[in-house]
Amino acid sequence: MLYGFGDDPDPRQDSVELVEGLLLSYLDTFLCDCQAVASTRSLPGYGQGPKVKLEDIMYCLRRDEKKTARVEEMLYQNENLKRARRIMDFDEVGAASASGPGAHFGDMDAE
Repeated sequence: MLYGFGDDPDPRQDSVELVEGLLLSYLDTFLCDCQAVASTRSLPGYGQGPKVKLEDIMYCLRRDEKKTARVEEMLYQNENLKRARRIMDFDEVGAASASGPGAHFGDMDAE
């Protein structure tokens, strides 16, 4: 993460530990907030509580425009990747069936 933001490829260990501590602290607080939001929509007596859903995360990020925009961008890109994978899978299946057994029956009729 440090290198990705322009730091040395081999950062100092104390810097790594500091950033790791800050990141873990932020994630712990953020996910606890998301869990609290999720629990407001839960019904009592249903196990350990609700799972955190995307809408809970978006609710917690609603005041941070940059993070909200980044999550929306990542969700959009995820949908694009899913569509591209479906197209690739469809093309591979189509190509396999076009060159598979029985694909050249039309050639045999011409002889």
